[in-house]
Amino acid sequence: MDDLPTIPGSALLMFNKVDQVESEDLSTAQHIYPNALFISATQQLGLETLGQRMLHLVRQTSKARNLRVRHSAQTGLVALVTR
Repeated sequence: MDDLPTIPGSALLMFNKVDQVESEDLSTAQHIYPNALFISATQQLGLETLGQRMLHLVRQTSKARNLRVRHSAQTGLVALVTR
């Protein structure tokens, strides 16, 4: 684990296959990376939390934008957006 990089604040660090890890190693990883997610896809462990964290990350990093488009330009804009 010493060679794992430092994770920036807007990233999501996840460890999979926790069902295949010795409990001592899992405990060590949880101590070193307290904000990480520890999941097992095959055992369905932590997947709901993963979905919630991903949604939160998207909402946190996305910005709403308001656009005012002249009527004559709408057709071209709609065509561009729907491609």
